[in-house]
Amino acid sequence: MPRLWQKNIYTFMVSDHLNENVCWIELYIDALSEENKKIYQDLDPNNVIKFSYHQGCINFGVNSVGKDGQLKLLEIAKMFKMQDVPVHLAYLTPEEFLMQYCGCYEEYKNPNYRFMKSPWEQHLNIKELKEYLKEYSKWENSEESVETLKRFAPEKATKPIHEFSAQHGMIYDNDRVYLSAFHYNKHLNYIKYTFEEEQKSNVLK
Repeated sequence: MPRLWQKNIYTFMVSDHLNENVCWIELYIDALSEENKKIYQDLDPNNVIKFSYHQGCINFGVNSVGKDGQLKLLEIAKMFKMQDVPVHLAYLTPEEFLMQYCGCYEEYKNPNYRFMKSPWEQHLNIKELKEYLKEYSKWENSEESVETLKRFAPEKATKPIHEFSAQHGMIYDNDRVYLSAFHYNKHLNYIKYTFEEEQKSNVLK
């Protein structure tokens, strides 16, 4: 929804025609400022449907579709506040950027690694398989499933970070590496907004 993106609130997904009698918007929860998390939390459950659909996301919706549903979602969107762009979706820390894009890391053996056989290599009955799948899924999503780990190696950075970032079409500014000019300009809009709000506040004092 444009209204949310204007406030630097990054949406993950919206409902479509398959969602009968309801429309909703899905947000990255970690991409919300603390203020906007509180606003989401305080949304009236009598008027707003709140739920979680994908891991790491939260949804808000209404029991309406079409133009009426759009207008109701817009009214909810207006409650959220302007925020800065979110880390990882809009920018990386210098260390993260140098590791992910420039090979500035070294690998070492994971002391916590442990091996687990694939569920399909095991000769298990249905009940045992169900339990094993749970444990296997937890293992897969943990550090214990990785044989080697990576750590930052600053000595491998052979040139200034602003040169590395420019090579990748990114922008380095104030200890952040913005993934593109799009995200950087959204950050500048936030800076402009906070400055204007501060000026307004000073005038009222």
